[in-house]
Amino acid sequence: MKVREALEAGLVGAVTAGIPDEDLGVLRGLVARMEDEVRDGGRVARGTDRAFHLALYASLDNHLLSEVLDAFWAAMDRVCDDVDDGHQDPLATCARHREIVEAVASADGERAVRAMRTHFDGIRTRLEPSLTVPASPR
Repeated sequence: MKVREALEAGLVGAVTAGIPDEDLGVLRGLVARMEDEVRDGGRVARGTDRAFHLALYASLDNHLLSEVLDAFWAAMDRVCDDVDDGHQDPLATCARHREIVEAVASADGERAVRAMRTHFDGIRTRLEPSLTVPASPR
């Protein structure tokens, strides 16, 4: 997650330099789908979240980046059921994604980086307790 966060926070500012309106429309549509999923089932589907993050960087037209991000998602999918406590705040998740889109749409690179870091803060807060290894008794 730390490597993925560094990569995404490092690149999201570049996206603000000229994301096409069509890509913004896709991102807004994915946030709307997340909100629908929360209304219908109580949480954001991993597939929609994954699609959002892949779509966010589509305008960079970097095939290797897409493959790297996809590899991070595949790794997360393998461990998510073991480390995710299921206590995701779905409304906060939607709001964080919406803020990323609005920061990118406003061409504000610093705001976009802050929004991405805030998003990862939420992920880290949710997952770190599951990843902490209890100290061995002495």
